[in-house]
Amino acid sequence: MPGIRVVIKGSKRWLNLGFMNLQPGEFLKFTLMLAAIRYFENFNNYSNKEKAIYLAGLVYPLAVFILQPDFGTFFIASTIIGFIAFLSTFPRRYFYSLVALGLIGAFGILLAAPYRVKRILAFLDPWKDPRGSGFQIIQSFLAFANGSFFGQGLGNSNEKLFYLPEAYNDFIFSVVGEELGFIGVCVTALMFVSFIFIGFKIAISLKSRVGGIMVSAIIFSVGFQAFLNMGVVLGVLPTKGLNLPFISYGGSSMVANLAALGLIFACIRIQPGDLKAIKSRGKQSPVGALKSAFS
Repeated sequence: MPGIRVVIKGSKRWLNLGFMNLQPGEFLKFTLMLAAIRYFENFNNYSNKEKAIYLAGLVYPLAVFILQPDFGTFFIASTIIGFIAFLSTFPRRYFYSLVALGLIGAFGILLAAPYRVKRILAFLDPWKDPRGSGFQIIQSFLAFANGSFFGQGLGNSNEKLFYLPEAYNDFIFSVVGEELGFIGVCVTALMFVSFIFIGFKIAISLKSRVGGIMVSAIIFSVGFQAFLNMGVVLGVLPTKGLNLPFISYGGSSMVANLAALGLIFACIRIQPGDLKAIKSRGKQSPVGALKSAFS
């Protein structure tokens, strides 16, 4: 979008709203999730034309991610769509075909950009290019080494002082390791594990099938992104431009994740039997609906 787009390090992922930079991809992950739930849960009821039209609505935003380029968000969004297809009533024969095509397409996209291949090679041996592609990983290792068991203390990280790129965002977990040590790393990981466990437990307990799928998809999205971020920072996964949910700096990510939590609370509060009551209130006058809502 010429005029309001913001280009950072070759990526066109942000919009300049004047008072802040907005990253639409953070919100698109969850809107795609909602669209995918509707599509896969009603797949058998659609005509062939409707199937093609609604599928294009899921594929087009993924293509935009590639053009930005934002392969990290593309990978997260694609995995969420696959996860929803697995949980839904989507026919299994189509599901396995979709997975196979997705893997082939992801492999082709990976090879199409030389810098992505370079990232993978740097992940395998970061010391081969310590001042180039392996620089971030090596500095991350140094941060964890400096943190030792108990850490340097809050605010005492040295790596975040222009040594570690993206220390406030993608590599914030390295700063946690340096300032809070091994104990802080374990506590942070444990909080995400608890979040995932409690979230899936809530999803199983819901009476609404769609609500259960929605909660599961949100928990999976946050947990999977946290897993990828920690894996990159610890050097066990190739480098990707993904932040750590709820911890990394970034207003778009925080607002989108909090909005997703709001959807979880809505699914908990509104059960299938409540929907009939809500619809009946809609037929009343505004005053009568308010009285019924607060009675």
